[in-house]
Amino acid sequence: MTEPWFTYVRGRGRMQITPRNAKGWAALIVFVVLVTVPSVFIDRLLERSMWLLAPWFALLALLTFGFIRFAISKSERVDLDMSAKELEEFRAWKRRGKR
Repeated sequence: MTEPWFTYVRGRGRMQITPRNAKGWAALIVFVVLVTVPSVFIDRLLERSMWLLAPWFALLALLTFGFIRFAISKSERVDLDMSAKELEEFRAWKRRGKR
């Protein structure tokens, strides 16, 4: 198995995705560039018609949703709602892996 790019932490009402290595950071930077660069030119589109803002927001939502799904698929998952026994087993497993 390849090393995960992200760490995905889940808990009650909580979802956090954090880059874990260089590939994760590179993917995040590509996502930010894909969102930021076209945003610079949105004012030119708005000069034509305000209705062009709706497809822009739809594209932004699609890109964000796609990136979240991609990041979750490339991540190690940590569930904070696990029982105390499972948590202790997980910590013991992590300690064994660091040696």
